[in-house]
This record gives sequence, structure tokens and C-alpha cells, in this order.
Amino acid sequence: MHGVDRCSVARTHIEQLSYECPNHVPGLMANAILAYDAKELIKAQQLLDQLFGIQPAHPEAAALRGRIALEEGNAPFALRFLSEQIRLTPDHAALRETYASALFVTGRWAESRTQLDMSEQLGAPKWRIDYHRGLIEESTGDLAKAREYYQASLKEKPGWKAAESRLGGLQAVPQRVSPTEQKK
Repeated sequence: MHGVDRCSVARTHIEQLSYECPNHVPGLMANAILAYDAKELIKAQQLLDQLFGIQPAHPEAAALRGRIALEEGNAPFALRFLSEQIRLTPDHAALRETYASALFVTGRWAESRTQLDMSEQLGAPKWRIDYHRGLIEESTGDLAKAREYYQASLKEKPGWKAAESRLGGLQAVPQRVSPTEQKK
């Protein structure tokens, strides 16, 4: 069997697990991830909702559910849902990082920064946190600081396309000289 065929068979087996054991939380989570990766967002949501009916506090599932809500443009739901989940599991880095994304999308940059700091303290990868910090600084107009964060992200994870793209875009922006520097 070739690689693609083996992956398809494995996916079928994982999907079958959800039908045979509908209360098996790891099986539901695995299927939700597969559905999300296949861009089957409604199916992923349904599986996650089923999972939460069995286990109300599941930070990995909550982070995925929050990401789906954000991708669908439902930031109010993401904020409310992620906030509730953080009350249940306050020490989960990915959950706080996803919450920071929801805060960012709604323009609540200071709160987003706080959640990123907490996420980093809880063990989120520095390269990803620096990237998100760069997005915030870029959005608030501090392009020099954004560049620094994107460069720091690339130092931690060389070749990461998202950070390279943001940095490349910023390098194309003409840098303005402040009035005090012009007088020198």
C-alpha cells in the first residue's frame, strides 16, 4: 500500500472508532482534527460539541473549537467560549494563545499581549509567540518593533514562511524618518 492509501485507510479506521465508541473522547478529538485538516469545519464542530457533552473541560479541543470560530468570523463566540474554557483550565498554553488570537481579532491588543505573555510562561513556543507579538505591533503601527518580533521568530524557527512573509512585507514599506532625526 502506498502512503496516500495508508493514510486514507487510517482515517477510515479513526472515523469508524467514533461510530463504534461514540463516547470515546480521544477518538472524537482525533476525528475532529482530521475533519478540521480536511476543511470540514461543520463536521469538526459537531465532533467537538459531542466531545464537550462528555468532557466539558478539554483544552486542546477548546483551542481547536476557538480557532474554527475565528476562521468562520465568529469572534464573539470564540471570546466567550475560550474565556469559559480558561476558567476550567487556566494553565493551558495553547488555550491562552488561541484566546489571545480572538482578542487580537477584536482589536483588544493590550489584553492579547497579556494572554501571549501568560501563554509563553506556560510553555508555548517562543517563535510562535514572537510572531503573534509582531502581528500586534504591526496592527498598532509600530513597524520597527514588528520587524524585531518577526526576526526573533525566524531566529527561533528559521525558514518559517508566515514570519518570512510578514517580514518581507514590512521590508517593502518605506521607512519614515522622524522629524527630530531629519533636523540632525
